[in-house]
Amino acid sequence: MNSETRRSRPAAVQELSRASLARLRTLAADAARAVGMDSEAVNRLSIVADEAMSNALCYAGGGQVSITAVIGLGVTVEVRDAGPGIPAGTSVTMPGPLAVGGRGLPLIHLLSDRLEILTGPAGTTVRLTVAPRNVG
Repeated sequence: MNSETRRSRPAAVQELSRASLARLRTLAADAARAVGMDSEAVNRLSIVADEAMSNALCYAGGGQVSITAVIGLGVTVEVRDAGPGIPAGTSVTMPGPLAVGGRGLPLIHLLSDRLEILTGPAGTTVRLTVAPRNVG
């Protein structure tokens, strides 16, 4: 399969708001199922997509989400916001069991197969990919 065959346009590009969050979660999971990802990969994608979108809602009041699925490569979710950016020194280490909050970025780092975070005072873009696991 050549690179042109694998290219894909986003299945969804939508504004992120509290009202659209549930629909965007469903779109991400449906995109994963549509390209044949197993339930484990769909679950991982659901967790990391929800964490990235919830962070944009919590810290920036919303943003824009695109979801792209490619058979054999997985699903990429890109969440863009215009918030203040992720503070320097923010940890991606899972906090202890008594901590309240602080698990979003560590979960995204742990469960994504590819991750790119661009952040600054004009906003943050989180681009994460969950790929199907090869069995064998």
